[in-house]
Amino acid sequence: MLSTDAPFPFPGSRALLEDELWRVLRHNADGTATIYRDGARPGTPASLHRAVALSDLTDPDGRIARRADAALAVRLALGLQSLDAIRLVDAIDRAQIIIGQHRLPFRASPALVRSILEDLGWRRATGTRGPIVYLRGSATMAGAAA
Repeated sequence: MLSTDAPFPFPGSRALLEDELWRVLRHNADGTATIYRDGARPGTPASLHRAVALSDLTDPDGRIARRADAALAVRLALGLQSLDAIRLVDAIDRAQIIIGQHRLPFRASPALVRSILEDLGWRRATGTRGPIVYLRGSATMAGAAA
């Protein structure tokens, strides 16, 4: 039998959402996935099923989930989804708010937030003066300023 790697999240895979394990039941045409609590059988009541955006699901075996501060990293990733650039001080402020709201046992130090941003695929902008800025993926300072 042939086997190929399927990109995460695929039907049947486990996924993290808000610090809980879920199973992906199916992909929907609108870019969401129907998920159910891990450990519950697929025939369970509909109240245990949810439709969520595929981008909100985190691979529990991925780099972010293996971090000791995964609860903070996942929530910070969700909070930064709409941004292409962020100043480090703003990312630290967001992390500190998340820590306070969810009573996480961390302190949002610059080193911790830098480490999370880099594991999320953000990179430090080079050739800038002033505050430290991080860019998402292939974003540029010119594109982020627009």
